[in-house]
Amino acid sequence: MKKPALIALIWMLALAVVLALVGRHQTEAMEAVAGVHVTNVTAVPTADPTPTATATPIPEPTPTATPTPVPTPTATATPTPEPTPTATAKPTPEPTPTATATPTPVPTPAPTLEAVGGAMTLSVPGYAGDITVTIETDEQGLITTLIVDAACETAGLGRKCAEEHWLEQFIGQTAPFVLHSSADMPGMTAVDAVSYATITSQAVVDALNQLLTPPEQQ
Repeated sequence: MKKPALIALIWMLALAVVLALVGRHQTEAMEAVAGVHVTNVTAVPTADPTPTATATPIPEPTPTATPTPVPTPTATATPTPEPTPTATAKPTPEPTPTATATPTPVPTPAPTLEAVGGAMTLSVPGYAGDITVTIETDEQGLITTLIVDAACETAGLGRKCAEEHWLEQFIGQTAPFVLHSSADMPGMTAVDAVSYATITSQAVVDALNQLLTPPEQQ
């Protein structure tokens, strides 16, 4: 729309408003002049309106609280325990060798020499116990009687030294005696030992040498 037409329209509206106001004042003035008064106007009772049924509002359903889902626990990885270090066995130190005490040699008891009538008896250690040797000699010192008690020795071995056939080799002989198993020595009478009974045989020989050797020569 052009500007002059807009201005004309505005003026026309303003004029219409003014005319309306003027007309209203004129009408009021005319009523006052005519003495028109409205009195004792009885109000016609208005019929009570028929009550309209009020719709009972339907309560809105209370929203049910949606349960908050419990978070599923995340499985925590169990840490693998570190292996316990195995204790290294310490090498057992080798025991310090203990000096072994050298046993003190037990002195051999002196042989018991007994003279019974014309006989002489002597007890000496054998293989299993003491052996008793009894002899008789003639004027030249030759053995005429020889008795050996070897009951403590092993049967079939050392006890054979008490048998007559072994003792016969000493009859008519004199000391010093030596076993053939030892080195033959000049001036000594060699005799046979009982097989597998060298210790008992040597004990008899030692007893005879002590019985027939004068004390001053021992």
